[in-house]
Amino acid sequence: MRVLLGLGDSQLVQAGLRDDVAKGGVQFDPKQCSQNELMRLTRRFTHALGNNIGPEYDIPAPDVNTNAQTMVWMMDTYLNATNAHDRFSARGVVTGKTLTCGGSLGRDKATGQGTVYSLEAWADRRDFDFDGATFVVQGFGNAGSWAARLLCEKGAKLLAASNSRGVVYSNQGLDPVALLVYIAEHKDPAGFPGSESIPNKQLWQIKADILIPAALESQIREDNAGDIEVKVIAETANGPTTPAGDEVLREKGIDLIPDILCNAGGVIVSYFEWVQNKKSERWEIEEVDGKLRRFDQPPVLNPYPMRSFAGSGSAFGPRVQAAGSPRSCGVGTCWFRVASVRSTPGPPAGFRRLLHSSTHPAVCH
Repeated sequence: MRVLLGLGDSQLVQAGLRDDVAKGGVQFDPKQCSQNELMRLTRRFTHALGNNIGPEYDIPAPDVNTNAQTMVWMMDTYLNATNAHDRFSARGVVTGKTLTCGGSLGRDKATGQGTVYSLEAWADRRDFDFDGATFVVQGFGNAGSWAARLLCEKGAKLLAASNSRGVVYSNQGLDPVALLVYIAEHKDPAGFPGSESIPNKQLWQIKADILIPAALESQIREDNAGDIEVKVIAETANGPTTPAGDEVLREKGIDLIPDILCNAGGVIVSYFEWVQNKKSERWEIEEVDGKLRRFDQPPVLNPYPMRSFAGSGSAFGPRVQAAGSPRSCGVGTCWFRVASVRSTPGPPAGFRRLLHSSTHPAVCH
């Protein structure tokens, strides 16, 4: 949890936004719960938080196993304990809401969009053309599916995709929109027309240009990193690469766009949603995407001073970098991402080096 906390903090630092971050959640298996049970649990959790959250501090946002409906439940529970004349202005107590409840256009695709923006920056430096390129997505959820859709719009071909139930592959390419509809109906991607099911281990062995790990932490390890044959890995999940796996990738010369850059789109557009709620505005999708592109650029491309942390080998030079001068951790807007808590054997690969850097700005706990 502290690793995720520091990661979210650093994502806002590198984007030049406020960097106070918090993390939290409830440990349970949501797949074993009914919709009514999820609602009751969410409302009880929000009630227990009390005034530890608010529209001016500790703003909850969705993460693993949470969605817009979860955030609306949280907002509604909080507003029920708020004075009637303050309720409209208090909608910013959470982000990632539905549009009808004060959400932002572009929030649903923000993490996947940020991944594609990061890949575009990598492609510019590598003189890489997405048209005809191939890619694999491990974790075909919200972020992974949006990244797949946006890359396919650029002419790339999705060779394989997986979720917690299985993996499907097609050398002719998979339609990400049709696959998402199929999974929504059947849960398991197995049986998707025009594809074949393969073991999860074979997913890492598929030769492609881009690999997008968009599931959980510690998926690329020392025991499977040697099987990966791609040009670049775009870390859309939090900490999908272990330190040992990272060393193997470095030795193989595989570029890595770390999660601190690659999946920052979600928290950045959450900030945009909070700003819109504060100002009672609704930004058009073009404005949201344009601002996200500006803030979500890798820091080596941003026009202000940078500090690099230990490690090198990627197309961006140092694998983990941050921009600007250290910020104090005073009272301010914190991003409190609600997620099912999972244990992890250690910090993500790139972030491990960041944590041990003496130049890293203070992390709010």
